[in-house]
Amino acid sequence: MLDLNAEVKKVILTDTKGKKHFLTGQNPEAQINAIKIYESIELNTIAAELQIVDTAINLIGSLPIVGTETVEIEMSAPNISDQVYKWKFVVYGIRNRVVSKNVQIYVLDLFSPEALRNETLRIGKALEGTGDSIVNQILKNYLDTKKQLATETCKYKFKQIPALKRPFDVITSMLPECVSSSTKTPASSSSSVAKGSSSSSAQGGKTEAPTANNAKVISGSAGYMFFETYDGYVFKSIDALIKENQNKHQEYVYGMAQTDYSDAQKNSYLILNYAFGSQENILQKMRYGVYSSMISFFNPSNLNYEEYFFDLSKEYPKMVHLGKDEDIPANIKKLSQYPSRIMCQFYDHETFHTGTTIADPQIAQGQGGTQYPDFRKQWMAQSISRNMILNNQVLNITIPINFNIRAGDKLNVKLPNTSVSSEREKEKYDKKNSGLYLVKKISYDITRDADKGLIAVCNIELIRDNLGS
Repeated sequence: MLDLNAEVKKVILTDTKGKKHFLTGQNPEAQINAIKIYESIELNTIAAELQIVDTAINLIGSLPIVGTETVEIEMSAPNISDQVYKWKFVVYGIRNRVVSKNVQIYVLDLFSPEALRNETLRIGKALEGTGDSIVNQILKNYLDTKKQLATETCKYKFKQIPALKRPFDVITSMLPECVSSSTKTPASSSSSVAKGSSSSSAQGGKTEAPTANNAKVISGSAGYMFFETYDGYVFKSIDALIKENQNKHQEYVYGMAQTDYSDAQKNSYLILNYAFGSQENILQKMRYGVYSSMISFFNPSNLNYEEYFFDLSKEYPKMVHLGKDEDIPANIKKLSQYPSRIMCQFYDHETFHTGTTIADPQIAQGQGGTQYPDFRKQWMAQSISRNMILNNQVLNITIPINFNIRAGDKLNVKLPNTSVSSEREKEKYDKKNSGLYLVKKISYDITRDADKGLIAVCNIELIRDNLGS
């Protein structure tokens, strides 16, 4: 059978008085029934769960466990590497407590110490600079973390008035506004096309909303992710996550009927189970303006009004993708010709401009201008679209435990061809659904089984924006 074991080397709970309580070893004070550790590109912190079977000294009542205790975990996956992985968490919740005679079973909810610290802190001081420099300031000056920060430089400078928000909330609010410094295409076209009258829709009917033929065109890609992994914090654009770590991990192949179970190396890279999640929701994307949107911008300082159109079919080839299919289906292209979402936004270059010169840098043409322009036109429609198409295809897989895999990594997977047997003989794997995916969420799951010992797997949610291997 497959070897799905991990080694739980140490679990120590340190109470609020600083005394250590060992949950592993020769005489543990309580038994660990399950450990789950989570990472996600949508989470600011690593989270974990400990299911405890408390039969010896009534640990939960005698300490008592009240929250804010420290939990240290050390584990390894010998089939992958000899490295010992170490986590440090704090307890923020206790749930599912069941008592039967002298046995208690309950779950401790854990997260990183910085997440607890975040709840007690507020930022009142103005922050200025590029997005990556502001994130660096927040982590060092407010959260006082020693963890590494992997960043990508942002293109524009801006100023933040946090208004006593929590540190992670300030960072999260910045994510849509950040544009990568490596962005080559201009974020918005300055040339407008002559106004037209109503247009006939390719799907039938008539629209009088501005289109690419009678409004300025928004271009480019925007949107960043901020999350924590075992290696530290990550603040990078979606495009950068897709570009990086092309061959970091070995290929994973679906195969329950492996013939050579003695080959631990081969078995460690099997996909044990897989299932597809949500694959398309055209209506939702149209309502969010993913394919096309029109934004009217009004500047109250100079009474300037402009209309901009975003067309995904034109910007899609310029974006970085995971699958090989570089084109949008024809029907989707038709949908993107006319805006399915219309928004109105105020923008004002004067907000942080103290000089007497013209604040708008485009009008100033190098003769001054504000240091912190309002770049709403450069990120708003682009970040909405980029975030939503990233989840076009969702694949959930279960694999043997591998602590080397992180949220934000890429995995190359091979899934079986489910066609008729004659087609399977020609092509063993599914070319459309196999290929590179981005790790959106990963949980390292270790469960104690009475017969099999520790069963250790990774449950991973993979995403990508197009098909093709």
